[in-house]
Amino acid sequence: MMLTRVFDDRLFNAHRQGKTSFYMKSTGEEAMGAATAMVLDAADMCFPTYRMVSYLMARGYPLIGLVNQLFPTKPIRARGASCR
Repeated sequence: MMLTRVFDDRLFNAHRQGKTSFYMKSTGEEAMGAATAMVLDAADMCFPTYRMVSYLMARGYPLIGLVNQLFPTKPIRARGASCR
């Protein structure tokens, strides 16, 4: 959960500097995501939202994968659809 907090702080600071267009912190909700990851089996499906970074971290999702979703190297065709 501490890793989630550090990750959130760094990426939220990048957002405030205008380096990314969207980032939502999960401060205070870290335990919810981590606990969910611990209770569910590996075969269980979960659809985490933007405040469930701790779920992905507890499941071993690579941090570089999370960062790459926020800082794309080519234009995104979603046109903001992921934020609706």
